[in-house]
Amino acid sequence: MKYIIDIDGVICRKLKWTIGDSYLRAKKMFKSIKPNKKVIKKINELFEDHVIILHTSRLWHDYDVTVAWLDVHGVKYDQLIMAKPLGDVYVDDKNKSVEEFLNE
Repeated sequence: MKYIIDIDGVICRKLKWTIGDSYLRAKKMFKSIKPNKKVIKKINELFEDHVIILHTSRLWHDYDVTVAWLDVHGVKYDQLIMAKPLGDVYVDDKNKSVEEFLNE
């Protein structure tokens, strides 16, 4: 199976930031964000037998700080996709809540 997992609001708490935030402010915010340890544990368990693709609406200039954060918190993954289209509502026929993901 292939799991596509969002970073902000799933693997870590959701940040309030906008594209208008300065690069240095966003970089500092991304470094200090708190991990969701239960989700990280589940991802790492799935990694052994499944493909894990992380995605985020963070911009490409946030790639290095995002990879460093994932490394510090021991998140295992196969691919990281940056710059998900920004929107207010995402509709997906294969969506799961964090609770459903943790309980499967």
